Amino acid sequence: MRLIQFGTISLIQIAIKEVPVEAKKKPVVSVPIHIRKNGKLPVGKQITRELIRLRSRGALKPGDRLPGIRSLASDLGVAPNTVAGAYAELSATGFAVSKPASGYFVAETKPIPEPPRPVHPPVHARPLTRKAEAARSAAAAAGTGNFENRPFKIYGSAMEKTVERDWVKIAASTARSPWRHTFYSPPAGYAPLRKVIAAKLRETRGIVCGEENIVITTGSVQSLSLIAGTLFTPGDAILTEAPMLPLDAKVLDFAGLRRIPVPVDREGMVFTAPEGVLKPKGILVTPASQMPMSVPMADARRAAILRLALDTGAWILEEDTDGVVTLGAKPRFPIRSLPRADEAVIYMESFTLQVFPGLRLAYAVLPEPQAEALAGAKLLTDRFTSESLQAALAEYLESPGSAHHIRKMARDYRKRFALLRDALRSSLGPLGRVSETEAGPHLALLLDPTIPDTALQAALERDGITARAISSFTDAPAGTNGLLLGFGTFTEREILSGAARIAERAKALFAAANLR
Repeated sequence: MRLIQFGTISLIQIAIKEVPVEAKKKPVVSVPIHIRKNGKLPVGKQITRELIRLRSRGALKPGDRLPGIRSLASDLGVAPNTVAGAYAELSATGFAVSKPASGYFVAETKPIPEPPRPVHPPVHARPLTRKAEAARSAAAAAGTGNFENRPFKIYGSAMEKTVERDWVKIAASTARSPWRHTFYSPPAGYAPLRKVIAAKLRETRGIVCGEENIVITTGSVQSLSLIAGTLFTPGDAILTEAPMLPLDAKVLDFAGLRRIPVPVDREGMVFTAPEGVLKPKGILVTPASQMPMSVPMADARRAAILRLALDTGAWILEEDTDGVVTLGAKPRFPIRSLPRADEAVIYMESFTLQVFPGLRLAYAVLPEPQAEALAGAKLLTDRFTSESLQAALAEYLESPGSAHHIRKMARDYRKRFALLRDALRSSLGPLGRVSETEAGPHLALLLDPTIPDTALQAALERDGITARAISSFTDAPAGTNGLLLGFGTFTEREILSGAARIAERAKALFAAANLR
C-alpha cells in the first residue's frame, strides 16, 4: 500500500493480487421460473420441476450459477425455506451442487428428462412467406464463407500491406475517446463526412454535389437495398448487366423489381433491343470495371445510357467503387460527371476499396428530394450508421495520408495487375484471354471452352486459391466461361505462384477434355 498526493487530495493505492478467472464469482443465470401458489403441486416441487425443465431445454447449462436462495424467494414471493428445500432436493438428485460462499450450481451431469407435461392440441403451422424464403435462401447461399484474404480474393484490405500512419493515429485517438460520438446520429449521416465526400468527389471524380445530396449507409448492399425499396415500386423493370453480381440480383429480386438482363461485351452494356422494348424504370451499371467481366464502359455507351435515362425518366444506378483506382494512363470519369447527369444518375460508392471492407461505410449521391426519402428509409430500417466510424473516416479523408494512400495503392495495383496479366498470358497462351481492365482490383480470365470454369474453380479451391467462375454469376449468357481474379493486395510471390497453379490446373482439365 502507498500514499499518492494530488494537492489536497490523498489517494490510498493498494496492491491487489490478480484473482484467477476460475476463482471469480460467476454471474447468476437469469431464468424464467413459473409457479402457481394455489396449484395442486407444492411450491417447492414446482421450483424443482421448473429448474429440471429449463435444464432439459438447454436454458440452463452445466456450471451455471443458480439464483441465490433469498433472491429467488423474493422474486417468487415465497419463504426462503421453500427455495432452500427445493435446492436441497436438487442436490440430493445430483442436479445441483453447493459450493461454500458461492451458492448453488448446475451439476456436470446429463440433462434430467423433463417431467411429462399436459398434452396440447397441435399448434398452427407458420410457413415462411415468399419474401422470407428468399431472404433465407440468400443467407444460405452466403454461408459462413472463407473470409481470409487469400489469392485471388477481389476485395481485401490494402492497409494490411501498407499501414497508413494517419489512419492508425486517428483510429487510436478514437479508441482512446470511446465516449465521443456515442449518441444518436442523423440518418443521412454525419455532416462533416458528407461535406468532405462532396469535396472529394468534385476534386477527383468531376462530380458536383452538396452534402445535402449525400446519404451515408453501412455498405453498398444497403445503398442498393434502400434505393430499390424506396425509389421504385414492386414490378418496375430494371435493366441489369449480364452477367451480374449475384448479391445485387438478389437485392433487386427481394425488392420485387423485374430484372431485364442486357448482355455485356468489351465496351460494356450492349443496347441492341428492338425499339420500344427498353423502357425501364432503372438501369444498374458498373461502368468503371464491369463486375465480373472487368471491362470499362466505353464513353459512347455511357452517353447512350444517359440519353436513354433522360428520355424515359429512368434512374441510372451507377456503382463506382472500383473507379477510385485507375490502372490505365488516363482515368475515365463516371456517368454522374456528364452534363445533366445530376437529373438522372444515382451514384454509389463503398469505402471497401480505398480503406478496407470491414469499415462497412458507403454512400449514395442523389437529387435532394430523393436523398431526403433515402434518409427516411435509412431511419426506418436501422436508424443511423455508427457516428464514431464516420467521424474517424471524415478526419482521415481530410488528412494528407488519405491522398498519399490512394496514389500508392494505384501504383501498386498497376504493377500487380501487369504482373498477373503477363503471368497468365505467358503460362496459358491460347487457353486463356485476359480482360482489358482499366480500373479496380480485379480482372477476368476468359477460358478455352473445353476448360469448364466451375471445375477449375473447384480445383483451385482445394489448392487454397479463390477464383470465382464467371458462368456462376447471375444471368451469365450461354457460353460464358472464365474466372474472376483479384490482384490488388497480394505479393509478387503470391501472384506468380497463384498464376502458375491456375495454368497447371487449366492445362490438366484441357488435356482431360481432349482425351475423351
